[in-house]
Amino acid sequence: MSKHSSAVVHDGQPHYEDINTPLILMLTLITAVVTYAIIAAVQGLYFQLKNAQLARNNSGAVTMSSQYIAGEKSLLAAGSEERKITPISDSMTKIVSQFSSSEEASVSTDQVEVAR
Repeated sequence: MSKHSSAVVHDGQPHYEDINTPLILMLTLITAVVTYAIIAAVQGLYFQLKNAQLARNNSGAVTMSSQYIAGEKSLLAAGSEERKITPISDSMTKIVSQFSSSEEASVSTDQVEVAR
């Protein structure tokens, strides 16, 4: 006979190593959470780097647009002879002076009739 016990024991009891089911479930849960956290962190890093690259690529366009808008605002504020633009303050003064003359009564009456 050999020193090892026989593979089949006929005593009516199961003879196998019980696995530690709670430990396996806990390790599975921890592994799933860690895997999800790693995936979320990598995606966050990717999109942060992607947005930074887009911002760097679009910064020139935004700067050019801002400069164009600033130029247009300065033209509107100061006026431009080639575009026949007068400053808004001069236009408002001119309109107020026109309406403050004797036509004020007739203009206000016309405005009331138009509003009806």
